[in-house]
Amino acid sequence: MSLSKYLICFLIIFSLLLFSSERIFSITTKNGEEEKVCLVLSVGEIKGLAHIGAINALKENKINIDCLFGNSMGAVIGSLFCTAPKSDLVKRYQCLMEKYREETKRETVGAGVKTGIALLILSGGTLGWETIVGGSYVGSCLIKKFDNNRFCRVLNQLFNNLNIEGLSIEFATSYQINNDQGINLFMANKGNIAQAVSRSAKNPFIFNNCSLDYIDPGSDRMSAVPIEDAYKIFHPTKIIAINVTGKPAVYNKKNDCEIVEIMVDTGVFDEKTLETTFLGYGGDFYRTYYAGNNATQAQGICALEGIGASLTEKDGYIKVVEIIPGSACWKQGKLQAEDLILKVAQGMGEPVDIVGMPVRDAVKLIRGEKGSEVRLIVKKPDDQTVIIPIIRDIVIIPKSIHF
Repeated sequence: MSLSKYLICFLIIFSLLLFSSERIFSITTKNGEEEKVCLVLSVGEIKGLAHIGAINALKENKINIDCLFGNSMGAVIGSLFCTAPKSDLVKRYQCLMEKYREETKRETVGAGVKTGIALLILSGGTLGWETIVGGSYVGSCLIKKFDNNRFCRVLNQLFNNLNIEGLSIEFATSYQINNDQGINLFMANKGNIAQAVSRSAKNPFIFNNCSLDYIDPGSDRMSAVPIEDAYKIFHPTKIIAINVTGKPAVYNKKNDCEIVEIMVDTGVFDEKTLETTFLGYGGDFYRTYYAGNNATQAQGICALEGIGASLTEKDGYIKVVEIIPGSACWKQGKLQAEDLILKVAQGMGEPVDIVGMPVRDAVKLIRGEKGSEVRLIVKKPDDQTVIIPIIRDIVIIPKSIHF
């Protein structure tokens, strides 16, 4: 084959790869350097399940996460994501908890049978062979608290004994070490990931057999939402922090890094269904999931191309909470905070009524490619209804967003 034919084949293959590839947005800083985005996941016990929804929102909107720092439950969810970024995160979490439940049954049934045999022997046979069955049944019941050692083993099996250094997404977590010198914070960004995560999650409210050698870092205000630790380890240009603690993060605001903090309210949990929720099922699990997902979707954190407005649901309406400075609608000037969006049209297309629509679905209609037009039918605070055409553009994420 001649050189020219080789060249033609190469160009054809290259073109197919170029135009069939999935679009991933890459943002540059003011200095022209490629942005390094770090995702920070707070502590929060069962409330940390909201991190699953938040991560999925980022994945759905093709936000490239370069590194992740999570503590306690944030470390658990973050490690599940970093070890398999393309996997279904809900199913991956459910798989972990199902493996834990199976391991619990296997270990406790064995312990129950031994207990039953011992009782039978001690009774001289008077208790009967049903004692073995009874002991096995008692042993098979799931305990109210998780076993930290067992959790570490199951996590390690799921991760195939993987080390942090082997991940495609940089990962770090922290935990407190209690020794003769006192309690010191240790940041782990290398070594066995299951061990590091289980130590970070070692909370006596969640796990039993919790010795005080390694402790959940949540009692440290800075480590509860580890923005400062993430900056020290990764030196990113932007940090997206998902905060489920109910308190604003504490960090050095003079750091040369953009900080986007999203406060997520997970509401109150039904104590009767806590075990089901922890296993990744039931109403409270999915309510918590969508609390994180909606918070991320609605606040513009994911809309790298769109109009640049923070939205929320109120009384069935999609309400404008905030106009992001420098965004398309900020430049256009007509859409304002407190406006209610009634309908959305793509260019000169037929308007779609969004009254009563979940905010995550409304956002999908409003968001779109840079340069395309969206027309919003809006009800102003004075009850006047207006049509506002906006040309979508790149949305610049502000330094702090709360909802």
